[in-house]
Amino acid sequence: MLINRLRIHLHSVLIALVGLLIIACHVSGAEQDPSSMLNSLYTGSGEEAEKIILVLHRGRPGNEMASGSRLTMYRSRSYNPDITWNRRVSRSLAERYGLNYLTDWWMSEIDVNCAVLRVPQDQDTGDVLAALLADPEVVTAQQLSIFSTLGEEPNDPYFELQSSARYFDLTGMHVRSTGRNILIAIVDTGIETKHQDLDGQFHSSRNFVEQVSPGFTEDMHGTAVAGVIAARANNAVGIVGMAPDAKLLGLKACWPVETGKLAAVCNSFTLALAIN
Repeated sequence: MLINRLRIHLHSVLIALVGLLIIACHVSGAEQDPSSMLNSLYTGSGEEAEKIILVLHRGRPGNEMASGSRLTMYRSRSYNPDITWNRRVSRSLAERYGLNYLTDWWMSEIDVNCAVLRVPQDQDTGDVLAALLADPEVVTAQQLSIFSTLGEEPNDPYFELQSSARYFDLTGMHVRSTGRNILIAIVDTGIETKHQDLDGQFHSSRNFVEQVSPGFTEDMHGTAVAGVIAARANNAVGIVGMAPDAKLLGLKACWPVETGKLAAVCNSFTLALAIN
C-alpha cells in the first residue's frame, strides 16, 4: 500500500517536473514578434538604442512567385521562406559575436533576412559592426537609427497658396502620363485616406507602429505627402498630384511627435518592417 502511494507520488512529481521543463523550454525558445518590441525600442534611452543593431544576411528565400500584376510587384519575388533555416543563421550570428538575439524576419522585397540583435554592455557597438560587415554571410549591418521628418510649418502668410505646378508643367506631364496602373508605397506617418482629394486613391494601408501610435487617418505628414503624389485631378477640390491616377500603399512607420503637427519620427527598425 505504502509502495503504491510512493509510486503514485513519484509519478506525479515526474509529471510536474516534465511540465515545468516544457514551460521553461517554451519560454526560452519563444520568438518575439517584431511589433512587440516597439515600446521598448521607442521608449528606451539613447544608450539602449545604441546597443540595438539590424543585420541583413543571406538565407533561403523559399519558392518563387511569378511576376504578373503591376499592382503588386515590379519583378518576381520569393515567398514562403525557410524560416527555420534563416532563424538558425540569425541565432548563429548572434552566438558567434556574443550578441543577444531579439527577432528576425524575411524581407522578400530585397531577398535577405533581417535580424535584430542587441550588443551587450561590455562590447563596443562599433567593433561589433565592423566584424559583422566583414562576415561573408552578412549583406550589411547598421546601428538602430532614429529619423525625423522635415515637419516645421513655415510662417509665410501665403504659404497655402504656393504651388510648384508651373515648375513641373503638370498639365503637359499629364498628357503623357498620369500614373495609371502604377502602385506607389508611401512609408511615412498615417494618412487621411478618406480625404476628399485622396478618397479612392488607396490600394491598401497598414500601421506598423500601432502600439505607440494607434491612429492612422488623423496624421498630417503622410497626408501631405500623399497629396503631393496622388491628389485627384479635375474634382474641383484642393490640388493636383504628380500622379493623380496612381494607386497608393499607405505604410505607417513614423508617428507624429504631437497630434495635429507635421513633425514625426521613425527609426530603422520600423522602416525595415514597412519595407517588407
